[in-house]
Amino acid sequence: MSRTSIRTVILSSLAGVAFAALCGLLITIGYMFSMEDFVAQPGSPVYYAGISRLIRSLGVPEGAEDQEYFGSVGDGNKPPQSQLGFTTAAGAGERVWNALDA
Repeated sequence: MSRTSIRTVILSSLAGVAFAALCGLLITIGYMFSMEDFVAQPGSPVYYAGISRLIRSLGVPEGAEDQEYFGSVGDGNKPPQSQLGFTTAAGAGERVWNALDA
């Protein structure tokens, strides 16, 4: 292969990856708007595109179980929102809340 054809293959590959990433982003945004309210799993595209950085950066305190990230794109006069929900063992709620509040 000549040098020009290797460059062409590399640039074509990069263009294909960029196109695939753009399509993935558009599909993710389309999904979020079609669902309006959504639950996101950590690491998923919806998690990164739909859950605010503030909520993603919250450290889940020890004792918190079954964490769930919820988001909404808003509707009319309802603003977009992101929230983190979790359950705790019986009697540990106050301790977990105080750890989160600190």
